[in-house]
Amino acid sequence: MRQEKIRFDIEEQKIIKLRTVMKKTIQLDPRTKIAILILVNIIVLSPLDFGLEVLLTGLISLTMLYAGKPADAAKCVIQYTAILLLYMLVLKLPGMLAATFSVLFVVARKMFPVLMCAKILLYSRAGELIEGMQKIHITKKIVIALTIVLRFFPTIKEEFSCIREAMKIRGIALNVKNVLLHPAATTQYILVPMIQRLSVVSEELSAAAIARGIDSETKRTSYYQVRFGAQDALFLCLYLLLAVIIWLKRLGVI
Repeated sequence: MRQEKIRFDIEEQKIIKLRTVMKKTIQLDPRTKIAILILVNIIVLSPLDFGLEVLLTGLISLTMLYAGKPADAAKCVIQYTAILLLYMLVLKLPGMLAATFSVLFVVARKMFPVLMCAKILLYSRAGELIEGMQKIHITKKIVIALTIVLRFFPTIKEEFSCIREAMKIRGIALNVKNVLLHPAATTQYILVPMIQRLSVVSEELSAAAIARGIDSETKRTSYYQVRFGAQDALFLCLYLLLAVIIWLKRLGVI
C-alpha cells in the first residue's frame, strides 16, 4: 500500500512539473489564435489599402515575436518585402505583362497575412488545440479533423525531406535546372513516393488518434491548462481595432 502511494506521489509530481513547463511555454490561448485567424481572413477580404496592409503584416509579425518565434517573424517580413519589391518591378513591364503578373502578386500579398496567421496556429500543440476547442464546445468531428490536419502537415515536410535525400543519393538533384529540363521526370520522382507515403501516414495518424481515445464519448482530461489571459485580450483588441478602422474607412467615416 505504501509503495503504491509513493508511486502515485511520483506520478503526481511528474504531472505538476509537466504542467509548470507547459505554463511557461504557452504564450497565447489557442482560442485566441483561431479568433485572430478568422479576423485576419475578414480583414483580407475587405478593401485594404497599402498602409493598412503593411500595418496588418506588422501586427502579425509582432504576434509571432510574442509567441517566441523571432526567426519566423523576420523570415515573414523579408518574404513580404520581397513580394512588394517584385510587385513594383512587375508594374514597370509592358502593358499586358504588367497586368498579368501584377494580379498574381496582388493575390500573393492578400494571402500572405492569412498564411502567417495559419503558421501561428500551428505553433499550438495538438493537446492545447483540442482542449481549447472543447472549452468552446466545438463539435467533435471538427476537432478530430483539425487535429489530424495539424499533425499531417509537419509529417509532409519530413516525408518531402526524406524523398529529397533519397533523390540526392541516387544522383537526382532537386534544383531549378532539373525542374526546367526534365519536369515530367522530376514530378514523377517526387509525387509517386509522396502519394504512397501520405496514404500510409494518414492511416497511421488516424489510428494513433483513435488509440488515444479522441473519439471517446466521455469528457477528455488534458495536461494543458488553457486559460484566456490579459495578453489574449490585448491581441484580440488590437486585431478588432484594425478591423473597425478598415470598416470605418470603407464607410467613409475616416
